[in-house]
Amino acid sequence: MVDSIINEFYRNDYTMQHHESIKMILGDMGIKILEVLRFGPMDMQTINFLSGVPVACIKGRIPVLKSLKLVKEDNNLIILDTDGKAFLEDIGSKGSY
Repeated sequence: MVDSIINEFYRNDYTMQHHESIKMILGDMGIKILEVLRFGPMDMQTINFLSGVPVACIKGRIPVLKSLKLVKEDNNLIILDTDGKAFLEDIGSKGSY
């Protein structure tokens, strides 16, 4: 019983540290991109319009978001993946839109 409680604590602590690391990698602009993608698949111009993040920054963040499996791309549309949705929930992001 105690072992399972300790394991759960360490798992939660690891998850929290992992999410903090991802937040640091993405920065505010990367998180804004994810928040906007909650509305559905969109191209970079639409992400720019809704988030205010410059297109050059979006182009730089998308490969990072894809490598972290937070988004995927289909027919030039960026799509929030299930891991991206879970990440936003886990960090308590409600979105500012």
